[in-house]
Amino acid sequence: MITNVLLSVCPTYSVNLSLLMYMYHLAFKETPEEDRLKPDAEFKPNLVNSVTYMVEALVQVTLLTVLITSTRRGLKSSFTPIN
Repeated sequence: MITNVLLSVCPTYSVNLSLLMYMYHLAFKETPEEDRLKPDAEFKPNLVNSVTYMVEALVQVTLLTVLITSTRRGLKSSFTPIN
């Protein structure tokens, strides 16, 4: 049981983290120097924030879809008639 969870969660987490880091670095390269946020500065929307938000939303929707699909498949297989 634990092995199955680790084999499904670890690759998913690594793919999601890799996607987020890749998209962050792409957005960071495209953001002009004056638009980059400083650590103690007031928040201003920029490309990095928008890309990070969109990737996180995409990951959450994908994860929710996979969980719902796998749950439905599990319920269908557990309620099959016995002949």
